[in-house]
Amino acid sequence: MSTLRFYIAVISWPGSILRHWVPVLWNPDRKEGSWYHLNTLGGYDVTLRDEEYFEAEEVREVIFISEFSPDNRTELNATCRRTEYDSCQTWVSTLLFYLERDHLVPEGTYISWLNRRDHTRPWP
Repeated sequence: MSTLRFYIAVISWPGSILRHWVPVLWNPDRKEGSWYHLNTLGGYDVTLRDEEYFEAEEVREVIFISEFSPDNRTELNATCRRTEYDSCQTWVSTLLFYLERDHLVPEGTYISWLNRRDHTRPWP
């Protein structure tokens, strides 16, 4: 299996100003990715979704973070599940903190995304 690509997708549904952050582990060989989605509608949980493409209407931006070894996929999954949350942006920032600490993403990734958070979010 070839090297995977780790991204953060920024999603905004039509008519909404909210920016939802979704980590994506993309498999370039299969042209599909696992989307690590924090679902706030039916409760907070992390779900893996395959075969979702970057061209979806609600995907506003996709930012490359780093190459990712297939051997580290299990560690990414475990980190996603154990990372505390209160909103998708805080969850992704914290997730990146742990991944940076474990040398799975480049140094400076955490602080860069921490500073991108929307501090005026209208949800709890």
